[in-house]
Amino acid sequence: MSRPDRVLTDPPDGIVYVAASEPADVIICFCTVAQLPARLPNLVERVFPDRSLWIAWPRRAGHTSDITDNIIRAHALGLGIVDAKIAAVDDDWSGQRYVWRRENREHR
Repeated sequence: MSRPDRVLTDPPDGIVYVAASEPADVIICFCTVAQLPARLPNLVERVFPDRSLWIAWPRRAGHTSDITDNIIRAHALGLGIVDAKIAAVDDDWSGQRYVWRRENREHR
């Protein structure tokens, strides 16, 4: 089991950490708008064909952030994935869930 540099402080039982190049059932990415174009293609590949990718950013209320759901969407849709949900991660973070478009799950 490979463990990333940063881990959840109170993860649920059963989490298995995988190396940065391996497929993962769920990926939660915390990044800035400058990091997004370089990181997103690899993350998208790691959740092919039926897993999910969450992109998280600081919530606007009381926080400064250079990333929004519309910015993420602009980078993501061209990679064959589609946003499926936006939710609060906690009081400080919002997250947007992406999955592969149904028609792209078989044809790559």
